[in-house]
Amino acid sequence: MSAGLGDEDRVGSSRSPDLQRQQKLTLIQAPTCGCRIDEIRHPRQSGQLPVVPAIVVQLGQAHPPEASLPIPLTRLRCTLTLMNHKGEFVPQEKVLHTEYEPVFSAPSIEDPNLLSEFFIFDDVMIRDCGRYTGKFTLFEMNDDVIGQPVLVRSLVDLMCPEFTVVEYADFPIEGTIIATPLTIHLNQHGRGIHCPPF
Repeated sequence: MSAGLGDEDRVGSSRSPDLQRQQKLTLIQAPTCGCRIDEIRHPRQSGQLPVVPAIVVQLGQAHPPEASLPIPLTRLRCTLTLMNHKGEFVPQEKVLHTEYEPVFSAPSIEDPNLLSEFFIFDDVMIRDCGRYTGKFTLFEMNDDVIGQPVLVRSLVDLMCPEFTVVEYADFPIEGTIIATPLTIHLNQHGRGIHCPPF
């Protein structure tokens, strides 16, 4: 878990008390830095370096695999809305891979007999250098329609702490851990998070 985050910053609770237990969001792996998208060095986005370590938000609490849940996991999505250091929202054309992440389930890292659900943002990339923060929002979608899921309602928000995006030559900044124990754990259970080599 990342240092420097107070409990009030790391945890967001559902606006609906009946769903509070399942719909709590906890930021268990916060980003440290990112590398500015460089379309000259890496045309067509191939080889671009994402924000690291991979951002991981836990949904609810670890539970027995057979536990029933108020909302089916297939209907839940999470987004990350980014803001610059001035508090201005970053336009979608300036960022990649922050929309409607589905749930990923894996054994709890603390107790392998329990199951945990995560939203994993492992391909977030930003076009400009600077300091950024953001907001995670959990949505319920309607998965009973043909084609794209339809937004039903937002359930809970959670803030992301500040991180820095730098030039390729300065990436990663000192102290950044790319392959964290949590990243390795999720990879071992099928998530396939890319850890850039340096």
